[in-house]
Amino acid sequence: SIPANTGNVTPTGDEFKVPEEYVEKGWTKDLKTYEDLWKKSDGAQVLIGQKALPDENSTPEQWDTFYKSTGRPDESKIYNFNREGMSETFKKSQNEEYDNAVKSIFHEAGLNQKQVDVIQPKVEKLAETILTEKAKQDAEADTAFDELANKTFGTDRDQILADSKKLLEELTPAGFGEKIAGLDNETLVILSGVLKNVQDKYISEDGSGGKGNAPAGETLDDLRQKARNLMQSDEYRDPFNSKSAEKRKEVQEIYEKIARLSSTA
Repeated sequence: SIPANTGNVTPTGDEFKVPEEYVEKGWTKDLKTYEDLWKKSDGAQVLIGQKALPDENSTPEQWDTFYKSTGRPDESKIYNFNREGMSETFKKSQNEEYDNAVKSIFHEAGLNQKQVDVIQPKVEKLAETILTEKAKQDAEADTAFDELANKTFGTDRDQILADSKKLLEELTPAGFGEKIAGLDNETLVILSGVLKNVQDKYISEDGSGGKGNAPAGETLDDLRQKARNLMQSDEYRDPFNSKSAEKRKEVQEIYEKIARLSSTA
């Protein structure tokens, strides 16, 4: 039995007994003495007083401790990314620099590998779907523009479009370049047709327009064919390809060259 005055008395282990109604409770299994009971009670009180989750008033150190307790790795490079089921094209578009940047963000947010296993593949699959759809829409828009331009201008389409592009660059007021770039295909073809008529009526008559030849035996037709070949290449059409931007720039430079040569008297 417990003495009436326990201030200076600690019951011995032989005197301790867990009441029958608590014997099967998991938390009583390691209780052998009253000292064990006091330690267990004190530990429970400490846990009750702790915050389950840091808040806006918590220090960075407290957040780090919490993140570590929930499984965040010590370094971001330890995270593993899963791209199973994603297209080879999308996989090739990712690189070490991208992976390291994303892993750093995940680490700063305190994620553990289990959370990364959910977030990373789902976010990247969504990005892949959006980019693939965008590439499809761009390809369809290019095809529609080609068909409309061919129908409107025939075999002279490349020269007419190059001349129109040059005139737009020269005549478009400052600050409206993005507006021009955002025009739909039909509007661009109509605008090109108007500029073609203006050039034929007002520019060619004073000798500033007309046909020109490319240097070193390279004709305008050669340049146009070169541009068409580039635009049919996988590197040009695939936005995920590492050389896509380079090929698009090359095509743009060819058409700029065509425009310069076409305006040479």
